[in-house]
Amino acid sequence: MKFVGPLLIFATLIFQSGCLQTENSSTLDAAAGSGDSYDILDEKCSACHDFHTKTEVELQNLGLVVAGSAETSPIYYRLVGSSGSGGPKDMPSSGSITSSELEAIKAWINTLQ
Repeated sequence: MKFVGPLLIFATLIFQSGCLQTENSSTLDAAAGSGDSYDILDEKCSACHDFHTKTEVELQNLGLVVAGSAETSPIYYRLVGSSGSGGPKDMPSSGSITSSELEAIKAWINTLQ
């Protein structure tokens, strides 16, 4: 019985800490539906870039991602080129990106608001 008070306080703090984070402050891997995209950016881009460490808002503010529009997002444009369907042919600079990885990035960007 003497543990109920501290347990309730602990549970309340844990619950409230989750309420403090807004959607815009989430990092790529924490955002709904973007876990695959984070993994792809980490695997394919992190040797030269730190995209995988940026929040969605930071990527938008840097002009790298246009929310809701993969087709006009510079990151997507560069990756499309590497898959052979247009755009520059140099990203990722070592290796390539699969069509399913490209689709995951596209879907993630298109769901951003």
